[in-house]
Amino acid sequence: ILYGKMLHKTGKDSAGKGHSQFRKAIVFCFLAGCQQHELKIFMDLIFQPFVNFATGDALSALRAAVASVDLSKMVPLRKQQGLLNTMDVIFSKLGNLIDSYLPTMYQILVCLAGVCVHVLDRRVDIHPKAINTLKTLRQLTINRITQFFSSFDNYSFSWRDIDAVFEAVVWPQVERLPHESLSHPTPLLKLICAWSQSVRYLPLLGKHQSGNKQLTPLKYVFQLLVAPTASSTVTNMIVDIIEHLLTLEEKDEEEEEMEGMVKHRITDLEVHDLVVAPQAEQIGEPTKYGCRLLLPHVPIILQYLKQIVENLVKQSLKKRAFPTRDLNILSRLSAFVKDSDQSATLIQLLLPFLERNITRTQDVEVDILQTVANLIRLVDDPKEFVPPLCKLFSSLHSRVSRTALCHVLKCISERDESISIMADIVHKLNAWDARRVEEPDYMTRLDAYKEINHIIQKMEPSVQFLRMIIYNCCFCIGNVDDLSLRDNASFTLQEMVKTLASKNCDNEVFVEVVLDTLIPEIKLGLKNKTEVVRHEMLNLFSLVVRHFQTQPKFADFLALTNEDLEVDFFENIRHIQIFHFW
Repeated sequence: ILYGKMLHKTGKDSAGKGHSQFRKAIVFCFLAGCQQHELKIFMDLIFQPFVNFATGDALSALRAAVASVDLSKMVPLRKQQGLLNTMDVIFSKLGNLIDSYLPTMYQILVCLAGVCVHVLDRRVDIHPKAINTLKTLRQLTINRITQFFSSFDNYSFSWRDIDAVFEAVVWPQVERLPHESLSHPTPLLKLICAWSQSVRYLPLLGKHQSGNKQLTPLKYVFQLLVAPTASSTVTNMIVDIIEHLLTLEEKDEEEEEMEGMVKHRITDLEVHDLVVAPQAEQIGEPTKYGCRLLLPHVPIILQYLKQIVENLVKQSLKKRAFPTRDLNILSRLSAFVKDSDQSATLIQLLLPFLERNITRTQDVEVDILQTVANLIRLVDDPKEFVPPLCKLFSSLHSRVSRTALCHVLKCISERDESISIMADIVHKLNAWDARRVEEPDYMTRLDAYKEINHIIQKMEPSVQFLRMIIYNCCFCIGNVDDLSLRDNASFTLQEMVKTLASKNCDNEVFVEVVLDTLIPEIKLGLKNKTEVVRHEMLNLFSLVVRHFQTQPKFADFLALTNEDLEVDFFENIRHIQIFHFW
């Protein structure tokens, strides 16, 4: 009686096809309070037309169902569609009460999917009006399979269960994925995405077709990622898959530590025909399985990320939406890059995002710098990136970001000893007290200034060394509260100016160090909201004008100077008082 009510009418305003899901929801809510043997009777009634799919194991049942397909004796397509809609309600209303019936439901789903795919391959024998219904049926079946994997992640899948779903759903369609899933995610792509969301299912993404090791799900997923016409909805789902593979096992381990319980393991499932996932060469600790699955596909993923960054560079600064997730993925993948030219290109694309005029979070800065640190080890000439890295000491303000930038310089110094002294001094200039973690390491920083002054007096520094010191000293003057550190930074810059002037540096050094580096920093300091900073920068500019009197750039300012401090413009401007008249 209840089964009949579900099919036809359960009360007022519940009759008709449009209310079928409503009727099913009411009936299954009632069934949730029934005994197991009563539930079984009802389930047998629902699945009675498909009982032939429930014999034996899933793989045997699938092959038997496909081999015995008779187009004239198939269960009506509408009835199959009704069953799949009913299973949706069963999963949501009775999911935790039907454990004993799950194997039957899984086999029926796999067999329905296999038969649909097989029949669609024989389109010449099918009435044209039935093709669209069959396509809808195939989509519904794969959606229910996806729902099954997501809802019952503790289900004991055998290797034959796994082989059955691949034979019915994955292998027949995966090669067409780069062409069929361009505008929106297909059910197959959603199934693969669902597998990527559970540590237990990750081996399914590493399965290859028996006898063909080149045919794997991920291969075609990433071909779709770089397809020129793929929609953002599709690429976002694939990026989700990448993110899951990179981070899922770490999150699972963190939850396990916090909750004190054992989560799913990679070895929970017996999966045949697995690809040999390589270990990464660059890192000593064992690579997570998800990362190892991605290793063969790193070049094509980087191709996509490179395009993302290039598109952002072309946009105006106001329109740029920072791809935080993409940069985080790039940061993680950069540890596995092996190509020198590719590494250099990626670094050139990433560094502009750290410039002063771009708004970003600290996490983004650290992700980019971590990526650069990983990639810099591979480029043929890491020293070529020292000039743009120097400038970042002026634009990066957070402690974590500056520490990461120092680490990048250290990575370069490991490849090129000529900048080892510079890297060491810059590290000292940004040192923090190990005992008082919120305070700078004053003694180490003051010692660094002494070392810099000694090098400058001997006139040994390179142009890049001088630029690096200018950016760090100007940052200290503008952002550090400690008076002794500010005074030392200011004194160092003054000594640098005096030494360059006394040694008659050539024009190229003057342009690169004074005009292109020091003067822009002075301009920036003169706009600072703090009066002390403005005075320091004004005093420094006065010194530059006095010591480079012969330079045409400063000729007009020379008239403002005077040996008599009472009439010297630069001295007097610092003492002007602003009065408010009310």
